[in-house]
This record gives sequence, structure tokens and C-alpha cells, in this order.
Amino acid sequence: MLEGEEGTPEVETVEERWQANFVYYEIRDGLVQQGIPRDQIAFIHDYATKAQRDALFAAMNDGRVRVLIGSTGKMSTGMNVQRRLIALHNLDCPWRPGDLEQRHGRILRQGNQWPQVYIFSYITEGSFDGYLYQLIESKARFIEQALAGEITARTVEDTSEVVLSAAEIKAIASGNPQVVRKVQLEAEVARLDRVRAVWLDTRRNLRVERGQVEDEIRRAERRRAQWSQAQAITVGHPHEPFSTTVQTAVGSESFQPFTVRAEAGAAVRRLVHDYQSAAAFQRQRLRGVVTRYRGLDLVVQAHATFAAELSLALPDGMILDTVSAETDSGLWQSVGHLISAIPGMVARLEQRMAQGQERIATIDRELTRLELWDGQERYDTAASELRVIAAAFAAAEEQAGSPEPTAAPAPAESDLAMTLLALAQADRADDDGGWAPVIPPAPASLAWMATQAVPAEPITCSETLSVHPIAPRRPVAPISVSGETFQQLSLFG
Repeated sequence: MLEGEEGTPEVETVEERWQANFVYYEIRDGLVQQGIPRDQIAFIHDYATKAQRDALFAAMNDGRVRVLIGSTGKMSTGMNVQRRLIALHNLDCPWRPGDLEQRHGRILRQGNQWPQVYIFSYITEGSFDGYLYQLIESKARFIEQALAGEITARTVEDTSEVVLSAAEIKAIASGNPQVVRKVQLEAEVARLDRVRAVWLDTRRNLRVERGQVEDEIRRAERRRAQWSQAQAITVGHPHEPFSTTVQTAVGSESFQPFTVRAEAGAAVRRLVHDYQSAAAFQRQRLRGVVTRYRGLDLVVQAHATFAAELSLALPDGMILDTVSAETDSGLWQSVGHLISAIPGMVARLEQRMAQGQERIATIDRELTRLELWDGQERYDTAASELRVIAAAFAAAEEQAGSPEPTAAPAPAESDLAMTLLALAQADRADDDGGWAPVIPPAPASLAWMATQAVPAEPITCSETLSVHPIAPRRPVAPISVSGETFQQLSLFG
């Protein structure tokens, strides 16, 4: 499948149709000469209706159509032809990183039957292609950082395949193999940085978890000791015959004995109500032992604004659990259930402690395994080579020095890129022949470009595709910047 924005067959004028033929139709003719039947090559623009497109997509998935040529806009979302796709060809560079991602998404999809697929991008070394890929590389980096919420004023990281792909293609377009190697090393160092960050996070998380498990074990040990003490106390105080004592009044040190559960329950519930009323009147928190049963205390905690709470506690005041006091007899049933559940509570706490110890042993083994990062050697090698290449580039720039005084000064890379972009956008302006620059060209860049020689022979992009001079699509227009007039340089004619 081939995708490109320039020269789509959907044109209006004879001149535009001829230029479109130059790209789409020449590719088709070349493929036919290579042995692919003409009826197995399709242009997406020839299929306008949904029914026609569905038939085309079915033919692609069945293998009856082997080559499909079109633009990103017509071959993006909603197009499922991935079943037999083996290769995707980017004939040009789109203006938006999302378009490049959409292109790749046509072949990198679930349902593709091939274990490995190929993506080709065609560029010309030293041409404007490098600046186009530089633009979408910067855009992709910014977008990924924004989506990740990691934008800072000083750092931008490579975080997506689109960014990496654009950076590599931009480097290839520079024509310098060291630039390509530098981009590859930067990507490798960035990848290893992320792997190392994961390693550090894993170790840190394991240490944090180990501390949390130790805290849980200590809490379980304390609770087991408390419940074990309660178990030992209740063993010495039988369930029957029923016998208890209830505090006579709020804050009193005297207790009244009871042998009937309902009567004792009613006395306890009245006392809890009295504690609640006293706490509300005094506007303070009150606490007191309202009854003792089977060696344990029932403690009431009353608040000025909250309902009073009745709890089962050890003689030293340590709270074990809350008790329900909805009815007179139900109070003692709740207490009885708590006491009968004490042995099971002790066993569960001991099991929790054992599980915690097992988890600590597992964490210790993981920390030992992760003591050293296995990618450190690869990271050091790549970082060292990257520093050497970066130093060589810095030395070359320093040795180059300033240009000769008689020559027009070469503009900064950003100025040149903006000027080329302005001229390219102007050449693609509205079809009424008017001049509509989107970005004003830099005067220094135009002056420098005027001194550069323009080759007369055709520029060959590859053995398969070649670019020949074509007539300008609109009259040459003058450019006025800061009182000086320059002649427009057509990038496409």
C-alpha cells in the first residue's frame, strides 16, 4: 500500500491532472512494467461510494487487488484492509504526526496474517524532506509530552514510535551517517533510561511494600497477644450460670450484681443512655466501665455529638471489638458471639503473620535478584559512544568558525527551515494565482539561497521513482521583506 499527499488524482484543471498523472499514474505504469497486472493496482480516489469502497476492501483482503495507492485522508480511520498487507510505502512526509501514525495504523493492526511487515519512507538526502520530518518530530514530541502530563520548560523526551521514526528519517535525509548513528544512540539511551527507571521503581516499590508488610506483622502480633489474653481470661470464667455486675450510675465506682440476662441487659442499656445524655450536657467525651462479664469489661464511649458505643475490652482497657446493644437480651448474645469467636481470631492472626513472613522472604529474593541492573553495560556503552559523537560534532562546528566576510552569511537552521516552509506553503496557496504566504520568510535565508547554485539536471530520488522538472503552477510573485524585494523561488517547478 502506497500513501502520499502530493499528486492525488482528484484534480480540476488539465495542468493539475497532468501533474497528478506524473505521480500516481507513473507509479502504476512502473509497477505494470515490473510484472504486476494493471487490474491488481487500484487508486483509492476511484472508489467514491461506500459500496465501492467495501468491494475494494474485500478485494484487498482477498488478494485480488495487490497494490492500493492513495492519500492519508482517504486511507485512514475506518479502513480495514490489513489482512494481507505486507508493506506500506510513505511516498512523502505529512504535515502532522497523527497522519503518519494513521498511515502506519493501516498495516500495524490486529488481523494481519504476516508475522512481520515492512514500512518504507522515501526521502532525498539533503533536501527539504529533512525539515519536514524535523517539524513532525517536534510536534510528536510535544503532543506525547502533553498527553503524558510531563511537559517541562527544559526537557522533551522521545516517548512514541512516531517520534523515533521521524527522527531517524530526518537523520537519513541529512546524508551524514554519523547523524543517523547519533539519532540511533539517542533513542537507545532514552529507551534504556526508561528501562532503568522501571528497575529503580520496582526496587523502591518492593522496599516500600516490605516496610508495609512488617508493620502489618507487628500489628497482627499485638492483636494476637490481646486476643490470646482474652481467651485465657474467659476460660477461667464459665458461661453458665450467668452472673455479672453493672455500674450503678454514670461515673460511680459501685456495681450491682445481676443473675438474669434480661434485667442486666436493661440496666446496661439505661446506663449507656445516661452516659450519652451526660456527654451531650457536659459537651465532652465520657468513658466508663458499665459492666463486667466472664472476666472482661464492657466499656461505653459517649460523645457530645455522636451515638454512644459499647465495646468488649480487656481489664487494662484495651478495646477488643464493638458490641451490639439493640435489645436487652441481644446485648448478651452479641457478647457471647465475640467470646466464642476468640480462638478463631487468634488462629487468623497467626496465619496473617505467617503469610507476612512468606511475603517478606519473597521480596528479599526479588531485591537480591534486582541488586544490579542487567542493562548497565549496554547503557554505559551507548552513552559513551553518544558522548564521543556529540563531542566530534561540537568540535567540527567550532572549527568551522564564521563564514567568509565576502559571502552571504548562512542563516540559522531554524531561519532556513521557516523560509523553506514559507515558500512551500506559498507554492501550495489558493488556486486563483494569488500570493498567500503563511509564514514570512527570513531575509537572511532568502539572501543566502540566492547565492546557491541550482542544478539543471533532474534530481533522482531512487532507482524506482524519479522527480523531473515540471512547469510552475502559478506566476512567479515578488516577495517584499523589510523594504527589499526578492523573487519567489518555486520548490515544485
